[in-house]
Amino acid sequence: MESGKLRHQVIIESASDTKTAAGSTTQTWSEHATVRARILNFGGTERVTANQVESRVTHKVQIRTLPTVTTSMRVNHSDRSQIYNILAIEDDETNERYTWLHCVRVI
Repeated sequence: MESGKLRHQVIIESASDTKTAAGSTTQTWSEHATVRARILNFGGTERVTANQVESRVTHKVQIRTLPTVTTSMRVNHSDRSQIYNILAIEDDETNERYTWLHCVRVI
């Protein structure tokens, strides 16, 4: 694959729980890595739960292989103000230098 296909800069973020002064726990996200990516929209779903419409758009995000990425992380495409939760990680069968992240866009 030509490197020009990785045209988006995204931030892979990891979550951590921190305690507030009141003693409750809050989740914060911090930068794990900034990488170039190719983002493909490959479907979407919509369902009604508790009288509210819940929409999810699913995407595949291709990055250069980064062994430290896990499914507990997310992709932040800050140029477009979009967040994608990582559901699965798949090695690219045609080129071992790349990895596909199967994601759900957070709406």
